[in-house]
Amino acid sequence: MLAATKMGKILLLNIFLLIISCNDKRNIPVIQDKENIFTKTIPESTDDSTDGPTRNFLLIVGILDSLGFKSDTARVAKLKNYNELLDCKVHFIRTFPFYKLDKEKSKVLWWNTIARDQQDSIDTQIFRKAESVWGYYYQKEESKGTKTDGVIEQWTFSDSIAAQMAIDKLKENYPLPYFNTQPCYMTDVQFLFIFHTRADAFSYRQKEFFNKFREISSAPNKMNLP
Repeated sequence: MLAATKMGKILLLNIFLLIISCNDKRNIPVIQDKENIFTKTIPESTDDSTDGPTRNFLLIVGILDSLGFKSDTARVAKLKNYNELLDCKVHFIRTFPFYKLDKEKSKVLWWNTIARDQQDSIDTQIFRKAESVWGYYYQKEESKGTKTDGVIEQWTFSDSIAAQMAIDKLKENYPLPYFNTQPCYMTDVQFLFIFHTRADAFSYRQKEFFNKFREISSAPNKMNLP
């Protein structure tokens, strides 16, 4: 009788421990690989025919965010650092704030208003034919009182020929109109991407991000996320 009672207690204890174990497993968060979490937020389709940031543009912005380079939207509103954005509406795409820029207020077209002579001016006709311009502005406080910031612009043209004509104009006048920095340019089909900053001191990080973007663009299915 005593043995049967003891066995009954052991059985009840095992059942109790099993219930606790199941509850604990339900409460433990599932930790997913960062690459899987991130890529699942990006649509699988590579069709960039709709007006908006391309999938690769969204990918580099996500990488910047994961490295601590957050959107500069707050400073855009408070400090008026970017005059071209004063009347622009913020578009949240995949939780990230993008700006659809007015071509006439872009640095490419703005430069000719302050060009000292014809030699410094840029043939802007091709840029005025762009179908849209999207911009993303980012920043990070890397040391007390010092922020690194940068801008990525996506110019959409009717075809790859027009995009190539636009980048050729920029290369002819490098580094104008981004005279106080070291701009980086590349085309991807009908898109022209421009990486620039507000100050030359930030260009070393910008180059790093630009090279990562080139890697993504050349092998979009072989992403090496940090």
